[in-house]
Amino acid sequence: MKLQEYVWHIISAMEDANYPFNARPEVEDERYEICQACEHYVEETGACKECSCYVPMKVKQCWDYCPVGKWDRDMEAWYRYYNRFKKTVLKKYPEAEEWTNQ
Repeated sequence: MKLQEYVWHIISAMEDANYPFNARPEVEDERYEICQACEHYVEETGACKECSCYVPMKVKQCWDYCPVGKWDRDMEAWYRYYNRFKKTVLKKYPEAEEWTNQ
């Protein structure tokens, strides 16, 4: 399978599965508290002056991180989603097995 085909299968499976890839709730809460106390947070808009993100949405994503290093990706949540997603992909596209073992 070519990489282009594999990426297509991944995107299709993500749309089919409708996974949100959210951070764990306790991580989301901790991130939001950190951002609200940060000098880059704009309370009136909920935005970060450093990265221009809307903080209430940014803190929800497991793969996101603070651009000034105050919090990192939620890898535990990511691995949980990845393993579920991998099963979904392999069920639909068994030929993708070669790509998942790399």
